[in-house]
Amino acid sequence: MVWIHVAAAAVWIGASVCVLIVAAILPPGGAEREAFAARGLPVVARMNLGAAALVFVAGLVRFVELGAPIKYRFSATFLWVLGAKIVLFTAMALCAVLSYAAHSGTIAEKARREAEAFASVGILA
Repeated sequence: MVWIHVAAAAVWIGASVCVLIVAAILPPGGAEREAFAARGLPVVARMNLGAAALVFVAGLVRFVELGAPIKYRFSATFLWVLGAKIVLFTAMALCAVLSYAAHSGTIAEKARREAEAFASVGILA
């Protein structure tokens, strides 16, 4: 279970770093950047949310596997590391959810504007 946890975290972090690299390379306001935002980001956002869910579930299972035999009496160091991981996970999950929600809103807004444009010329009226 630990390898599932680690692999899902690696996918999540790796995909996020790749998006940052692409965003740094593509020129602001360019057609390529807009195309990447429209087609690539939704895929990455869904993958990241799935990886985040897998990280959470695998981490929870691992916590139970480690804690049950010792009646959940963990060392202070373990609890500090666990606390840091929870804070990091929460921050990353919040960013992923906000990114997904923002992009979903962008798609909905674009679809609404296109529908209004079609309606204004009588195509959908």
